[in-house]
Amino acid sequence: MAVERPSANQYSARMKVLLTGGNGLLGSHLRRVLKRNNLEVVYLVGPSGSRDPESIALDLSQPIRAAKLPARVDAIVHCAQSSRYRDFPAGSTHTVGVNSCSTVELLKYAVEAGATQFVYLSTGSVYCESKRPLTESDPVRSFQSIDIYTASKLSGELLVGSFRSLLATAIVRPFFIYGPGQKRSMLIPRIYDKIASGEPIVLSSQDGLALNPVHAADVADAIAVLLAQSASGVFNCAGPDVITLRELAHVFGLYQARAPLVKQEPGASESLVARTSALESLGWSPHRRLTEHISDIAPNA
Repeated sequence: MAVERPSANQYSARMKVLLTGGNGLLGSHLRRVLKRNNLEVVYLVGPSGSRDPESIALDLSQPIRAAKLPARVDAIVHCAQSSRYRDFPAGSTHTVGVNSCSTVELLKYAVEAGATQFVYLSTGSVYCESKRPLTESDPVRSFQSIDIYTASKLSGELLVGSFRSLLATAIVRPFFIYGPGQKRSMLIPRIYDKIASGEPIVLSSQDGLALNPVHAADVADAIAVLLAQSASGVFNCAGPDVITLRELAHVFGLYQARAPLVKQEPGASESLVARTSALESLGWSPHRRLTEHISDIAPNA
């Protein structure tokens, strides 16, 4: 069933959105959704720049020069994230700079530019693992179990919350985004590529981690709904189907006509499955099933 998309008249007249990470997996989908609804979109790209006149080259790991940004915007969607979060500890400053420090600078700029809403893309990894589906009120990770990426995202969430008296603030926690053009180092394409190359998929239990991955286009639709309704709060964003890593390897193996090599190590069953009731209460629902979009995960999709 197709998700009901916001119509243009649900948005403020001539709404102007500043989008960070606008040429990334999610940002690319979101730009198309917002333009389809006749919103004006200005998007930030990395320091190497872009030829698109709607883009602004800016290094978010460094202090932001507000002079480069539009004098007025109605909303900011902060999708950008550091590319160096796996490079620990060498990439720690870059990770915190993009995921946390730029967030507070963009929040301050949002107020100065007359914005009324700020949407921050966090991550489902802020939660502790749970045997039941996660809700937005479930506990988040403590210093004893957190990594630099998750810590920087959780820090960003707290910074966004501190501006809640000045802006409508929405925090989106996506669970295992996938889609065409995604970096091959991310979980879903990484599993696909391991099967293609004959590398083993290592499971920490009988079936491995249980998850409900979400297509980037569904996340873009969710953000559009939040903007259309000036929504505030914390929102899980996940796909319609729960699948284990063992099942995922099987599905990818069938698609590639290759038998996946699976190794099992001792360990307890793990789960990072989310409930999305908060977003669904606003009229959104995920409708792209991973098993029907494997072509979006294959290389060169």
